[in-house]
Amino acid sequence: MSSDTLDPFCGSIVAVSAEALESDTANHNLRWGDYFIKFGDPSLLYEAKTQAYLYELAIRDPDAPIIPRVITYFIHDYVAYLVSEFIDAPTIGTWLECTDPSQHALGYCAVANALDWLRRVPAPPDTLIGQLGGGPARHKLFKFTEAPLKFASIGAVERYVNKACEWIPSKFRPPPVSFSMEKSVFIQADPTVGNFLVVRGRIVLIDFEDVSLLPESFFTYMMNTTNGFVEKVAKYFPGERSQNLPTMQAVKCVLQLHGGPTLGLNEHGYPVHK
Repeated sequence: MSSDTLDPFCGSIVAVSAEALESDTANHNLRWGDYFIKFGDPSLLYEAKTQAYLYELAIRDPDAPIIPRVITYFIHDYVAYLVSEFIDAPTIGTWLECTDPSQHALGYCAVANALDWLRRVPAPPDTLIGQLGGGPARHKLFKFTEAPLKFASIGAVERYVNKACEWIPSKFRPPPVSFSMEKSVFIQADPTVGNFLVVRGRIVLIDFEDVSLLPESFFTYMMNTTNGFVEKVAKYFPGERSQNLPTMQAVKCVLQLHGGPTLGLNEHGYPVHK
């Protein structure tokens, strides 16, 4: 939506966001009545499209977690806006603090079910890797949590990870990864307590900035983190291992330290010819 076609509702969104920014320049999120507003870089639209797609799937599935409905998203004066329904509920972190410890297992299990639903839903035919609408993949394996390339395929991700593996001294180098037999699945790469709400025993997924499509091994990697909350959730994925996991864990160190995050590759995972 261009600046010339802003309707009154979107005009109000722009106005209240500008007012909020004057009082707190670091905060680009706010509640406005029944709505939750996020605004910022145009890449926010990738998040909006991902959330909108998953919402449509969730409302048709009684076993799905709750996903806030996307009201609208648009760009005005180079700033992107995402407006969702506001769901007034405690985070899973608050719920755990206020609930008897004997009930905590129910909360961890519910989060596990929500993450499992997310990875089981079908990917749209026009996106195999990354956020919907053409955004890069998000995962803690990558430097700054964002893939440095908009990978064109699962094979491209495999070639990228294996290229990074070549930087490990041969004496300590793990075997190359293979994602060729894996599906591309939706993964919440930042499963912290603040990204899950609890409504009458059901989990609400919020903040889709770090939700994107990646090979299944990336889910296994996420479930094998040292984050205390995730460790408790991971107990509900028994046997969730991947032969690629040791290599991915080793490669993360390379990617965090390497000065050129693309490793000289293009979006297909092949060397860039100068």
